[in-house]
Amino acid sequence: MGRIGKTIFLLALVSAMILAMTFFTGLSTSGTRSVAAASEPVAVGNLNSRQPNAAHLALRNMRYSDPLNGFGLPAILSALDAQSLSVGRLRELNRNANLNDARMDALYSGDPLLFVHSVLMNLPCFSEPAMYRGRDVREFLQSITLDPKTGKPLPIHEDQVILTTKRIQGGPSRIYPPEGVRAEIAAIQNAFLADTIDEKKVDGLLEKKPDLQNEMRLWDALRAPLSDEERKAFVSVRDQVIAQCAGGGLSESFSKQYRASRDMLASGGVMSALIFNEQAGWTSGRTLGDLSERDYALVEQGMLEQRPDVIALLLAGAPKVTGIDYSGIPEDAIGMYLMTDYFVGTLVACELRAADCSHDGRMFKSTCLDLGGCDQPDFKTLLRAILFRDGIDPNILDREVARMLKAIHNGDLNALGIRRSTNTKK
Repeated sequence: MGRIGKTIFLLALVSAMILAMTFFTGLSTSGTRSVAAASEPVAVGNLNSRQPNAAHLALRNMRYSDPLNGFGLPAILSALDAQSLSVGRLRELNRNANLNDARMDALYSGDPLLFVHSVLMNLPCFSEPAMYRGRDVREFLQSITLDPKTGKPLPIHEDQVILTTKRIQGGPSRIYPPEGVRAEIAAIQNAFLADTIDEKKVDGLLEKKPDLQNEMRLWDALRAPLSDEERKAFVSVRDQVIAQCAGGGLSESFSKQYRASRDMLASGGVMSALIFNEQAGWTSGRTLGDLSERDYALVEQGMLEQRPDVIALLLAGAPKVTGIDYSGIPEDAIGMYLMTDYFVGTLVACELRAADCSHDGRMFKSTCLDLGGCDQPDFKTLLRAILFRDGIDPNILDREVARMLKAIHNGDLNALGIRRSTNTKK
């Protein structure tokens, strides 16, 4: 089996990978702090400075409340959240010439919303058109195809290099294939999804000889049609992302600072830094449908108060709370099934001013590089354009966004898939 499913699954798989890596990997425990209290709110300062300024240091040197004794924010963080116009600042960071620098700026800012978004701010760097551009395909495939146990390179079949090159040169793909090849592609996508559950099959995927002629035929059918204007917009976004991602997409310094920033914010009772944070007392794993009483109370408060950082974390960062109604989506539209919660979650977060759905936003750039629509003015318009192009009713998104907003405004957490555990021992 080849990799027909890879492009459509890319956003979902990369999002899950980065979230798992940053939220749940190697988080160190913190020691006791001995610090002085801050009496006045402090402005964050210049976000384009990657070195801690006076405001950064003030955030680090304040006295924090016990996160397990209620969830009140200290005065300085409350003031930051109320005054910051965070979405505008988020868009500024998304326009930064270097997304790794922007992520560090977001962490140093002390702003809970920017902290949450820092995790996936460089998501466009992992879109194949940007990730492979200007690189030797064989060398790059080899650099990322390693035995997870030994770290040694795994063999790559020559035809896999040919197929990867074709994908990169072909541009964006359809989210829903044309009618004549839907059944074939859906079968391959389902098989690919099953392989992701079996680590051994994934590890050996590039070793296998694909049915080159057949898969090239399917890739040709899956390629999204682009007008001259759309192609020009695609190239413009691709080149912008390549420039923004210079230096690589992953950073050990970011991971280290992320853990330090999360520890600081969690110590101050910031909800988004407490949710999913086992070292701060979270006991419910990664699901929101089986929460302990303590964890449910934390999520409930964040959602009922419509805290922007919590909205961003649960909808635009780790979209687990949407409770999507998939009626109206064709059964063989596998890519749409996988991506609808990401699409709807991000749109709702933008309606609640907790995410960036502009042309500069990460979801716009990632989606347009993978699925097309780069000529559209914003993420919502992009989604409607690509769904209409591929034969899926775009009103499905409007319906689900309206349903979800209603549930949030009414405090109906059950409709969002947020539930207490039935296990009385939790």
